[in-house]
Parts: sequence; C-alpha cells; structure tokens
Amino acid sequence: MLNNPVFDILKTFEKQELKSLDSFLASPFFNKKQEIIDLYRYIVKYAPEFSNEKKLSKAVISRKLFPGKRFDPEKIQRTISAFTKLVEQFIIQNEIQNNKVSQSFNLLEFYEKKSLYEHYNKAQKQLENILKKNGQNNESDYLDKYLLSLGKLNNYSINNQTERYEELNQTIKYFQIYCLFGNLKLLCHFFNNKTIIKLDEDAQLVDLILAQSQLEKFKENTHIKAFYNALMFIKDQDNEDNFLELKSMLQVGDQIKDQYDEKLLYDFSLNYCALRINAGHQNYYNEIFQLYQAALKTPFFCIDNYIFPNTIKNIITTGLRLGELEWIEQFLVEYKDKIHPDHREDVYNYNFAHLLFYKKEYDKALDYLSNVSYTDTFFKTDAKKLTAMIYYEQDEVRLLYSFVERFYMSNYRNNMVSERHIMSNRNFITILKQLINVTPGDTDKLEKLLQKIDEAEALADRFWIREKVLEKLGKKR
Repeated sequence: MLNNPVFDILKTFEKQELKSLDSFLASPFFNKKQEIIDLYRYIVKYAPEFSNEKKLSKAVISRKLFPGKRFDPEKIQRTISAFTKLVEQFIIQNEIQNNKVSQSFNLLEFYEKKSLYEHYNKAQKQLENILKKNGQNNESDYLDKYLLSLGKLNNYSINNQTERYEELNQTIKYFQIYCLFGNLKLLCHFFNNKTIIKLDEDAQLVDLILAQSQLEKFKENTHIKAFYNALMFIKDQDNEDNFLELKSMLQVGDQIKDQYDEKLLYDFSLNYCALRINAGHQNYYNEIFQLYQAALKTPFFCIDNYIFPNTIKNIITTGLRLGELEWIEQFLVEYKDKIHPDHREDVYNYNFAHLLFYKKEYDKALDYLSNVSYTDTFFKTDAKKLTAMIYYEQDEVRLLYSFVERFYMSNYRNNMVSERHIMSNRNFITILKQLINVTPGDTDKLEKLLQKIDEAEALADRFWIREKVLEKLGKKR
C-alpha cells in the first residue's frame, strides 16, 4: 500500500486540504461508499509522512475496513482505486473552485447550451470584468480574452447585431497576440535546445514570426518584446543588444508578471551568458553575476523553498571570479538554509572551501573539504580539483603528484558523467601535471602549454590554470 501513488499526492496536502478532503468524501453527492470514508479516516492518522509500513499494509487496512472477513486482495485494491479516483476528483473540484475564469467559461457554456441568453449576457459581463482585473500576465490571459471575444462575436452574429464588426477586430487582435506570444516562446525553446536535440527548422516561418513581432501594433507589448529579444540572442549570440534590453526588463522586476515566464527568461539569459563566457567573452561574468543577484529577489528562484546545489555553485564560482568575496561569504551564510537538508552540509562545506581558497586560507579550505562526504559525483570531482589546486598553491609537490595520479585514474573509471565532462577534467589533470614539471624559465614549453589551454575545447578551471602558467612566464594577461 505504501507504494501506492495516492500517498505521493496526499503527502503534498496541507492540513486544511486534508480536512476538506474528509468533507468531500463524506458528501453523498461525490461518494456513497462508507468504506472509502473509513479508509481515508484510517490512513490520515499517519499524515503527513504516511511512512508506517506495517499499519498501512493492505492486510491491516483490510481488517480495519472489513472486520471479521477474510482478506481479499482484489477487494481492497478496488477500494483503494476508487479512493484514488475520488482524491483526483477532489483536486479537480478544488482547482475549478479556485479559478473564477474557468468557472465563468463553464457557466457561459451551460447558458449557451440551454439558450438562456439573458443569463449568458450577464455572465459574459462578469467574466469581462474578471479578465480586466486580472490584466494580461501570460499567454493564458490572452487566450481567455480571445475566447471571450469569440463568444461575443458568435452571439452578435447569431442575433445579426452590428457590434459584430467591431468585435471581429478584437477577436483577431487577441488571437494574433496569443499565437505570436506562443510561437516566440516555442521558438526560444527550439533554438535553446537545437545543439542538444536534432530538430527541423522552418527558416521562413522563423523570419515571418520575427517580422510580425516588430509590427507597430505588437512591438510595445511587454511579453512579445521580452520573448522577441530572447529569441534574437538565442538564435544568434552576436545579438548582444537584445540580451541587454531583456536584462534591463528583468532587472526592473515588475514587467514580467508571470513567474513561469520570468524564470524562463532568466534561464535563457543565464544560458546565453554562459555561452558567451565559453566563447571567450570574459565581461559576461559581470552580466551573469548581476542576473543571479536580480534572480535571487524573485519568488521563483527557490523551488519548494530550496535552491539547486548547482545553482549555488554557479553563483559562488562567478562571484569568486569577480572578487566579490565579502558578498559570497554573506550569501553562503544567509542562504545555507535554502540548500536541501539531504546535501546541505556537503554543498556548504565545498563552497565555503572554495571561498577560503580564493582568500588564500588553504589549510582552512582543506579542513572544510575534509567534511564533504562526496555522495554527489560532480561535487566529488570538483572537490578533488580544488584539493589539487590547493596543493599546487602550497607547493606541496609530493602530495600533488600522488593526488593527481589517483585523481586521473578515478576520472577514467567514472561512468556516471558525460564524455565532455570527463574530457574537461582529464585535460585539467594532464595540463596540471605538465605544468608541475615545467621550470619557470622554460618559456618555450610554457608558451606551448598556454596555447594548449587556449585551444582546448573542454577544460575545467581554465581561468585558474591559465593564470598559473602566466605566473611561471612572469606575465599578466
């Protein structure tokens, strides 16, 4: 029973939702089977974890629901299945109850079907007021406005009213905005994933949508402008002006009101910055750092109240690269509780070690690294790289030789990560080994090593290892 999907649903319910579900199941309008009410009132005692394997077994539940009767697995399964369907029905009812727009459309459909036109007109005006109050925050809002306008157009047309001509313009307008908004968003996804998945491109359609976005009647629409800019820089990295315009819109903070769209635009922008950095445009470290700082103020940045470990690491790495040590230390302390408890200590200790490395407090950094349990493959690899970098900075040549050899072998045996990630770390180890063996005065070897760093397609911690080569050359770049 514990493996039943219904528990996955119930675990997400708040206390009030659990109480409401009880009332729902007790209503004869929705449920006429007492055993389903009894089932729920028994299992809800073990909320919110629902983790008591013995008490929630099918055999025990069967004895509670059907005392004195022989255990019938099929009967209890039918009861659980019926209960699950009612839980889903409860969710649907709740969603409809909380969505006034959906309620109004259902009501309009009923009045139209029953030819209750006076009631229909009244409900239509109420829906119009709701949509006006809601504003235009996402593509669903434009779809709602289109559907309302289409309903009015049909009503005017059936009754041969002259208002239909003006309404036709409104219907076309909302439909065009809805389609254009949706097309821009889909094309952003298309070009953002083009390097990962093989997709067919219709160049003429793309050009048509881009041209339509720049028509006078659409170009000042906030949502169209935002996704037009995103599409332009995703499609072509050289369209830097479009990135800067979207970045400015995001930093204002209230232009994109839909959280999903705002998160999407931040993701596109952060990905663009990463691509520019990988292409050698170091100024984009500033851009990506500013985006992270702005994104931290948005409600979507925490998923289920937590920040992804990789996001924490990216913020730390960027901030350290820019020398924002004080800000990074404050960020780690302030946002520690925003790291999921399952890996909070590992993520915190690794990133604090990284901060101490930049502060040149190498022994303290090693102490923090010793507290990382290495349950995550990527953090394990990054911690090993950081350890090697500390040994290099401390001039611990023997320790470094031994450590690098073990690191090299473990990297070869790692089947859990992509080939590119393995190559990136392998190149780091190879170049570090070569760097250890080059004397400071050997300009020819060092220049070749520098060229190798610059030409490497995949190389972990490129910035640091390049800096170490330049130090041996006695240069600054």
